[in-house]
Amino acid sequence: MRLQLTLNNRPGSKLSLNYAYEFSSAVYKILSLADPAFSAWLHDVGYPLEGRCFRLFAISNLSFGEGFRIHRHDGTVTLGSRQYLTLSFFVDEAVEKFVAGVFREQRFGIGTNGMKPVDFYIQSVEVEQPLPIAIGIGPVMRFRTLSPIVISRYVEGSRYEQYMSPEEPGYERQFFDNLLNKYESARQAGLVPALPPGSAEMRFRLLSQPRSRLVRIKQGSPEETQVRGYDFEFELEGPAALLHFGYEAGMGLDNPVFGCVGVGR
Repeated sequence: MRLQLTLNNRPGSKLSLNYAYEFSSAVYKILSLADPAFSAWLHDVGYPLEGRCFRLFAISNLSFGEGFRIHRHDGTVTLGSRQYLTLSFFVDEAVEKFVAGVFREQRFGIGTNGMKPVDFYIQSVEVEQPLPIAIGIGPVMRFRTLSPIVISRYVEGSRYEQYMSPEEPGYERQFFDNLLNKYESARQAGLVPALPPGSAEMRFRLLSQPRSRLVRIKQGSPEETQVRGYDFEFELEGPAALLHFGYEAGMGLDNPVFGCVGVGR
């Protein structure tokens, strides 16, 4: 399920370009006000698999409306009066109406890096129609990132994971391993069927020059971390059920700040 949110705010408001974590926190808070148990489950439990917990939702970058101005010198943006945001959830059908209704006419504030909070009002919520792909084997779909995709791997002798560019050898394998693990967590929860025979035939093809983006999580706090993702256009070949799933659950690192995708041009 995908929701298209139209947000209103006071024109001329200034926002840090490193706003992603704060928006994900606002989403959890809105869900918590409506159903604290569901919000806590989504944040802390989700869909477990082999000691990991997958949340299976993703948030796009803001799409700025008319009148915005980006200030590269200090990493901020002056906003016009209207912005757009995509929320993408892979949830049980019984939960979809609840989630869609929760966000209507909500207000929330986003304050980043010590700046004055920007007050947003959700003017409208539209539920996007599902992708028109028949369930089967071997479809090819083009996608584009709406928020950076993060893929990482462990390197022997290093304390930290290494973030991968989609141009690196081995990226395709890591990409599909991640997506298949997410899918398996949903299958074990009874949300999706097992993939059909022949699912090993999966391919990733990069269609544009990737743009690196460093995102700071909990910026300015002792818990601050930095995560590197990439924006790009790409093509996937594989089972339609898996492509449907990735489109809604998000691709790459299972953190709602990353991995929201749209249909490619």
